[in-house]
Amino acid sequence: LTLSGGILKDQADRTGYVASDYQFQFDSPPQAGAIYTAGFSYCANNSLALGGSAIFFQCWSGGFFNLY
Repeated sequence: LTLSGGILKDQADRTGYVASDYQFQFDSPPQAGAIYTAGFSYCANNSLALGGSAIFFQCWSGGFFNLY
């Protein structure tokens, strides 16, 4: 992953964002209605933050986890 100017990108140059259902995902371009497409930062403890929060939630979904 790369982080530049608060924008998160994956190896395929897709943007990391929070979709309208609050799910964290990568797409190019981000889905219409995305809540956050920027504002990410890297914390000193090696975690990812969005705005002022480094808390994300995971939910089991048929063989994998979704992040919220």
